[in-house]
Amino acid sequence: MKKRKAKRKKKAKPPENRERGRCGICIERFSYPKKLPCGHTFHLKCILKWVEINSTCPECRGKVIHLRHSQTGLCKEMHYYWGHSETKVRSYIGDFCFHNVKNLLRNTLPCYWENAPDNDEIYVPVYKLKTRRKWILISQYLRQIILLKKIHMDKIFYEIDVNGLKRYCTTQRFSKQLNKEHFNIIVSWITEVFHFWCDYLKIRYYKSINNICVDLAMRTIRDKKLSAEKYQTAIISAMYNVMKIYFPFTLEQNIITKDYLLELTNWSSKLKTFEDLRGWQISNIIEPEITV
Repeated sequence: MKKRKAKRKKKAKPPENRERGRCGICIERFSYPKKLPCGHTFHLKCILKWVEINSTCPECRGKVIHLRHSQTGLCKEMHYYWGHSETKVRSYIGDFCFHNVKNLLRNTLPCYWENAPDNDEIYVPVYKLKTRRKWILISQYLRQIILLKKIHMDKIFYEIDVNGLKRYCTTQRFSKQLNKEHFNIIVSWITEVFHFWCDYLKIRYYKSINNICVDLAMRTIRDKKLSAEKYQTAIISAMYNVMKIYFPFTLEQNIITKDYLLELTNWSSKLKTFEDLRGWQISNIIEPEITV
């Protein structure tokens, strides 16, 4: 008996928007696009407003109801520009050797949080640096040093955390005016502000928001060579950009304003400096792409 060959169904190609490069809802060019499972692409804020009323695609009426449930999950990942990738670079942390360690730590999230060793009132994140065969725990301060500075291997040490595991850190200074204690204060302040906003606005708090804001602020401090007087301005400009991308309604409805952010620094920050740093972060670091 002849075996019947199973007929393979040809996969239908996803339909394209009527005009490439434009959102099908507002008919404007894409800035922050979101591609649906059906293949159509829209502005992220446009499709999120659409699914609050309708659970279908505006063009083909395909079901996209899952978007409504994952709306608060937009903060899980955000890709931004770290510079050119490294190749053939070895880094020794403790007894371990890692290749291209900067590439392993880019766009990563903390595995858990704990109290800072020098201050129980400050919570700091801990990261896992891993490959297929090995992994170690490192502090967020050491992560920033690895990503943004030249590492001094002789200044790396380890501490025993609350779980009895080794957590590697460093005594290396980020700059003449910024060391590990100052960095932990920055992280704690950012975390406290975002916790307050999320509780007040009744939106889910994701630790990745804090992670992204710290990365933006520290990149700004390093690349712009800011003095300690302008650290707070770099932080609030990073806060503004993070909220603008992930929770734009907070700015559109004037819930979080520029004056409010300047007031957080007791008006030590100037509006002109704030605008300059905010614009610099958007044009030099943030990539206009969000992955859900």
